[in-house]
Amino acid sequence: MGTPNKMDELIICSHCDLLLKRPALNHQEIARCPRCQSVLRDRPKSSLPYSLSFSVACLFLMACALYFPILAIEKAGTSHIMYLFQASWGFLEHGYPLLFTIVSSVLFVVPVLILLILIYLLFPMLILKRVWPASLLLSKVLFQLKAWSMIDVFLIATLASLTKLTSIANIEFGLGLWAYLLFAIFLAAALANLNSARFWDYLEKVQCHCKIKQQHHKV
Repeated sequence: MGTPNKMDELIICSHCDLLLKRPALNHQEIARCPRCQSVLRDRPKSSLPYSLSFSVACLFLMACALYFPILAIEKAGTSHIMYLFQASWGFLEHGYPLLFTIVSSVLFVVPVLILLILIYLLFPMLILKRVWPASLLLSKVLFQLKAWSMIDVFLIATLASLTKLTSIANIEFGLGLWAYLLFAIFLAAALANLNSARFWDYLEKVQCHCKIKQQHHKV
């Protein structure tokens, strides 16, 4: 194994740019900058296992949201049942491929991709104590995609639209809508528990453990 880099032992305060030695934290401890008192690092208890648990639950809720109808609209004696995928498919049918791409990305593509990457990374790290191929690349992709998770924006727009629709038609909420609301809450919880510093520290720890284990096998 190579000699550890001294720069890896340092950390910079994001508020006042003070250079400090990287603190070693126990569970639920917080390190603050001695100059500006801003939080340098924290180590919440069981944050990564919570992210994994919420991610698995999110996939189940997304399946329910896609399978069950989200709305039943009745007006003038006619009724119409709407499913979640129709929220984006309608734009494509009416000749708006750009809006179809944007809405589909917000509703399905980005959230599900985030969840699949999370499970791919956290399951072997936490359960198997190993790192699967391309984990470093996928970790960088994960934290880039995390900033583009905008389900809350869609939910606000949906609630605003439903408020207007209730004045002109009878609306019944389906199981798909409730499943998607829970999906949004669980996804927010999974990302909120994804502490970046804790994640990278644990990834490095598991990688070192795997290297030591491989060396022992060679000997």
